[in-house]
Amino acid sequence: MATQSKKHLAYAISIAGAAAAIVGVASVSQAHSILEEKAASHCDVIATPHNGSLGIEAIYRADGATHGQYSLSVKSAGGGNSTNINQGGGFSAQAGEILSLGRMNLGGASAYDVSLKVDANGQTHECGGRVSGAR
Repeated sequence: MATQSKKHLAYAISIAGAAAAIVGVASVSQAHSILEEKAASHCDVIATPHNGSLGIEAIYRADGATHGQYSLSVKSAGGGNSTNINQGGGFSAQAGEILSLGRMNLGGASAYDVSLKVDANGQTHECGGRVSGAR
């Protein structure tokens, strides 16, 4: 159990760093505030610019033991290249677990429209929006 808690803490710290990169916040404490606001949400899309590309990760937070399906859609919204990616599948999680449902690295477009839909235990959770590849 202690190993799982350490894993969640390390993952939360990496998410805080990613949140700081996404929104351009000035401090880690501000990133923690953003994550605390989002903690009530069951899903999130994290976008992290890195060396001319954009990393996108789909996250699901399980309140209790659960299983379900997810679909992740990424479409370019600007720039010279055209991107249209759809992925999905099944998952299961333990109570309190934070899952990475999918990751990808993209380049070329200035912005992407990202949509994550998670169906778990009879409930649907949706998140996403436009993310920028600006560095």
